[in-house]
Amino acid sequence: MKRCFLHLGLHKTGTSAIQRSLFANQDYLKKKGLYYGKTAGFEAHHNIAVLVPKVAEEADLHAAEQSLVNGFEAINDAAQDHDIIISSEMFLERNVGLVLNAANKVFPCLEVIIYLRRQDLLIESVYNQMVKQNGVYDPINQGEYYFIDFLARLNEIARFVPLDRLHTRVYEREKLINGDLIDDFFSIVKSELNTGELAAPSRVNESLNLMAVEVYRRANKIGVTSLAPLADLVNTVVADLYPDRSQSMIGCYLAAKRRVALLDEVRAANADILAKYCEGQWSTLFSPPEEILESKRADISDADFGRIMTHVIARLYKKGTESKG
Repeated sequence: MKRCFLHLGLHKTGTSAIQRSLFANQDYLKKKGLYYGKTAGFEAHHNIAVLVPKVAEEADLHAAEQSLVNGFEAINDAAQDHDIIISSEMFLERNVGLVLNAANKVFPCLEVIIYLRRQDLLIESVYNQMVKQNGVYDPINQGEYYFIDFLARLNEIARFVPLDRLHTRVYEREKLINGDLIDDFFSIVKSELNTGELAAPSRVNESLNLMAVEVYRRANKIGVTSLAPLADLVNTVVADLYPDRSQSMIGCYLAAKRRVALLDEVRAANADILAKYCEGQWSTLFSPPEEILESKRADISDADFGRIMTHVIARLYKKGTESKG
């Protein structure tokens, strides 16, 4: 029976890496019996996800569901007899029940793939992106920028998809097949596929390192927004000038007391997720570190900020001069 794999994210669990790999290898995958297409200019199926209303009370749910059915039918028709992959983390942000109900009407064998991430690391990673792309400069401890009740979402999904077709994975390297996200994803979708034959995507998301986050926060606060696409350059400059502060900020940015409280808060729910949805795949889920360190975040001085920006501008000028030459 033709299968449809609906990949729901989460945000910041390598979703873009999976989508870019799928998008870059559409022709190769089609030869292997997998269809990934109809993305309407995106690398993912955000064009269909935007059909889903965020707030049910403000929308005509019947019309929205019919629009979803139409979008899924277009993909199903184009796929012919191939298995299908549909991916957008935006589905989970909206009315996921509406999405799954519509998908079930089109795809008789629907399977759902969802990656989860330890909650404190997810919050740090989303904060990193919001500082980089959305102009955020407030300290992370003034609010949780991204927090999802994983258990509630999984319970909702399970209303529409049998447990043997709900693939719940943990976005931690040691828990991925071969320690690799793409290998892990295709172990679910098509285990016999040789991922070594896949073309590498042309670009990947670059997270800000520990000190670069503070550079961007300072720039955002004074209204300098032109740094958004320069994450790799800023990271490189920081690594050259301040190598002791160029490590990843994930896992060492939240205040230790806040991290402990957060992990305590979700411990019971994570245990329920392990028992119900992970089929004993791992002895622990979202296992906290053996030792929780104090936050390594530190504000940068005016002199440090000026020095880094001077080097960024100089390297941009040099690159522009070389390209003209």
